[in-house]
Amino acid sequence: MRYRPEGVRRVEVFPYTLSEAVEGLKGGFGVVPAALREGKLLFEREGAWEALRRLA
Repeated sequence: MRYRPEGVRRVEVFPYTLSEAVEGLKGGFGVVPAALREGKLLFEREGAWEALRRLA
């Protein structure tokens, strides 16, 4: 049995460094643009999410 928070159907892991994510955002490829539009932040480390949102 795996733990799954109530109401959460699945979780996508975002396995990029900040520099890789910025590169993908600027180039318009990868999951970064969709993650910023559609994703829900569960945990933020060192301000990475907000840094990407400012660049979008």
